[in-house]
Amino acid sequence: MPITPFSLPHLPAGSPRSGPAIREQFITPNRFSRPGKRILQVKGIVLHYTAANGATAQNIRNAFERLMNQDPDDDKRDRSASAQFAVDDKEIILCLPEHELAYHVGAKKYTDEARLWLGPYPNATTLGIEMCVNRAGEITSATLARTISLTVHLCKKYGLGHTDLWRHFDITRKLCPKPWVENEARWADFVRCVSGPVYQDGIDSPGPSGTMLA
Repeated sequence: MPITPFSLPHLPAGSPRSGPAIREQFITPNRFSRPGKRILQVKGIVLHYTAANGATAQNIRNAFERLMNQDPDDDKRDRSASAQFAVDDKEIILCLPEHELAYHVGAKKYTDEARLWLGPYPNATTLGIEMCVNRAGEITSATLARTISLTVHLCKKYGLGHTDLWRHFDITRKLCPKPWVENEARWADFVRCVSGPVYQDGIDSPGPSGTMLA
């Protein structure tokens, strides 16, 4: 059944049809945040929030970059983390190429649903979007609008639909994005906002989920 389209008010420059403005600032290749491994098929888009109150997209990108300074031979526990996109209320940053794997949903155990639809290692089949929060820990309307615009763009680019949108929580049970785990209606609203423009061209379904990357 086709999803009823509806409008997206107050979207930032760059419509869902043409794609949002995205600034490329790739992190340096390294074992902890940009391993250089290739995504062979995009099967889903995973939404996160940073949980770093007041941090900007640039701050998040820089945090991924700094992970390369860890010493794997010392006694400290190393951390791996990254996402393809970081979004705040002013911009979207592409932190590593879309065809490269990011460390955004790593876990020792995944949900049955995630393993069924995304495979045994969801990092290898998904794109990650980190949403920044303000000093009060809230996802602002401007950040939300940019995230919607970006997600619509990615869904159209890779032939994905509303069933291919995931919260971090849906894959690993981590409380992320926390506002959308604590309030399921917010997540449902986001999915509806993305679904409208994705299907508004009369597409009843996006076809087989996942697009092979050339």
